[in-house]
Amino acid sequence: MDKSQLLEHTRLAHATWEAALARLDEAQILAPGAGGTWSLKDVIAHLAWHEREMIELVRSHVLAGSEMWGWPLDERNHAIYLANCDRPLEDILQEEQQAYAELVACLESLEEADLHEPARFTGMPENWKPWELIAENTYQHFQDHLPEAESLLKG
Repeated sequence: MDKSQLLEHTRLAHATWEAALARLDEAQILAPGAGGTWSLKDVIAHLAWHEREMIELVRSHVLAGSEMWGWPLDERNHAIYLANCDRPLEDILQEEQQAYAELVACLESLEEADLHEPARFTGMPENWKPWELIAENTYQHFQDHLPEAESLLKG
């Protein structure tokens, strides 16, 4: 993975996500998922949280971030949900758009070595690949949640 590929994957995944959202109305985005699970608004807030965490990683070159990274996944996701569930959709959408723009700018500022050398990030385990951590929390994360938006388009 090189920087241009990381940026291309990130842009494509985000554009695909945005295209799916653009085909939905507000009621669909706000409706709880199957079984009363998260709405797409909740998913968007969740994605934005992860984007902001990657922005901080890339800017600071320090693997620190939120204390919630140390929590079990379900607890972390629930805390992100609780922090955002009462916020208006427009605020969530605006925040995600801003986070995405900042993320891309940060990724563009990376050096190629930053993607492959964990020692360039304080606190990163030496067996980690920085690009994989970034990918898991950006474009792969959008791809993971895309079926939720697509299911609303079908139903």
